[in-house]
Amino acid sequence: MQSLDFRLPIFPDETLYSLIARYHYLLGSRRWRDTIELLCNTPATLLHRSFPSFLNKVNTSLFPEPSISSVIDQLTIFPYFRPFLPERAVEQASAHLVSGHSMGGIKTLLGLVASQIGANTQLRFCPSCMVCDQNQYGQAYWHRMHQLPGIWVCSTHKKILLEVDMKWLEKQLRRLVLPDNKELIEHSSVLPVELAQLEFLFHVAQLSTHILHTNLGVVPLQFWQKLYLQRAEALGFTLPSGRLRLAPLHAYLLASLNQLPTKLEFKACEMPIQNLPNWILLLFRKPRGAYHPLKHLILASGMGFNDEITDVDKFQVIQTAAPKSLEQHIVGRESDELLRQTLAKTGGSLCQAAKLTGISVTTLRLDAARLGLATQTKPQKLTSSIIEQLKHHFIAGLTLNEISTKENISLPTLYRFQRIFPDIANQWRVQREIQERAERRQRYLVSMQKQDYIWLYRHDRTWLQQQIQTHKRPISNSKKRVDWDIRDKQLAKRVTEWAAIEMQAKKRPARVTSSLIGKSLHVAGWLNFYSDKLPLTNEVIKSLIETPDQFYFRRLEWARRELIAKELPIVRWRLLKMASIRPPTSPNIQQYILTLCE
Repeated sequence: MQSLDFRLPIFPDETLYSLIARYHYLLGSRRWRDTIELLCNTPATLLHRSFPSFLNKVNTSLFPEPSISSVIDQLTIFPYFRPFLPERAVEQASAHLVSGHSMGGIKTLLGLVASQIGANTQLRFCPSCMVCDQNQYGQAYWHRMHQLPGIWVCSTHKKILLEVDMKWLEKQLRRLVLPDNKELIEHSSVLPVELAQLEFLFHVAQLSTHILHTNLGVVPLQFWQKLYLQRAEALGFTLPSGRLRLAPLHAYLLASLNQLPTKLEFKACEMPIQNLPNWILLLFRKPRGAYHPLKHLILASGMGFNDEITDVDKFQVIQTAAPKSLEQHIVGRESDELLRQTLAKTGGSLCQAAKLTGISVTTLRLDAARLGLATQTKPQKLTSSIIEQLKHHFIAGLTLNEISTKENISLPTLYRFQRIFPDIANQWRVQREIQERAERRQRYLVSMQKQDYIWLYRHDRTWLQQQIQTHKRPISNSKKRVDWDIRDKQLAKRVTEWAAIEMQAKKRPARVTSSLIGKSLHVAGWLNFYSDKLPLTNEVIKSLIETPDQFYFRRLEWARRELIAKELPIVRWRLLKMASIRPPTSPNIQQYILTLCE
């Protein structure tokens, strides 16, 4: 591996792409490909701006510490994703960064494609950071924190970032560029940040930068769930059973995230007015997979987290008061005494208590069991007299809705009855099929509806085909539109005339086939679909179709005439070349070629 004559210092929060771009300018290479292959010992196309692979091949002269783990932590944005990934995904993504080999692409492993946030590569920079870098280090460079998803505001200067037009950059011959490039600045635009969104985006940028620079390792996914649940409990958004109060939690987050953008990366993180979005509910529930870090940080920002979000060793969350504007939306926990009074008022009916308190029946049942309170049990519907009546209805073949209305019994109870008495259920199904078949037949004969036809075709096809044969339309005695006898004679004559002209033509011969005749006379459809109505034409075509040997003979004769016209000697190779045929294997054709050459 070639060593470098000098070593550049790594600037704070710099990307590997930025470091290689600075080397490119100082080495004076004319082609950016040469610089990348010199420094990375890999093809230039493998240098990804955010997730460079094959770090094990990178020139060790670039870094004072040739540790690959330190390169990943200091010069890539992978530490931003690592705390929110399962351990297996972290191992596979790390293997991809080190050697370029993994079970899938790095963006797929990180969940960028499945997150709907997007996996597009971007280059963003802060004008204030660029000026400070030039004054302090003498060179502007790309910051890692500016390349994170959802970072529209600089976490240092609170300035809106500029984004480079990637379509323009991909078209350039010099792909290694730095933020102070004049042409790059001309093809950059300010991100669409409104003034009211500045504070929220600044907070998200601070959280993202803190996650990136903390260099957390693998964090159990249950940590984030417990972190959010503890904060929700501290804010009073949980019931005694641990369930969430979705309505006040939605009102709280709606007020906290009211300035959430709805463009680019934030399009998949919208906060609807009606209820909580699914992606927030999934973060509160038992984790069944990884979610994009931006979704975690948006929720953390909405619930008032700051730097304590990275305190993995502690599961206790700092108590935070809700905004005063939302105090009326926060419902306090129902006291045990109030639950006793409500159940006494409703006679122990959990359904009535749920309507009065707004708490689910399941939660009230758990609280009542914890307090030892008596609740009203569901009355037994299936008495012996009702069972006999239901058997009579089922054997008679009534529909479930008719039985439910007649006996005032719910459909789930009737389903339970069918499971208890499977013999009665089988008799009912047979009876219902007989009745439905009779009803379908009657309706089809009257109105011939499509849905009845489909059902009969699947379940009573024999009867349906008999009815179709009985009621089919009579054969029309209308005059034929085409006299095929006359057409056959005319077409046979045209084919004969075409063949005479084709055989006398001086152009390069084409093999006479049925397809060639049909295309030349524009009657291919007739020959394909109505050949049984054209017997004379078929006989003429059959007599004209050439075998491969016949076609070779005719083309060789044409080639001999062409050579004579051009006053060229008639030799075997020249004859085959003019005829555009390969050396034949047939003895007849070989003998014919010798005859033509003589």
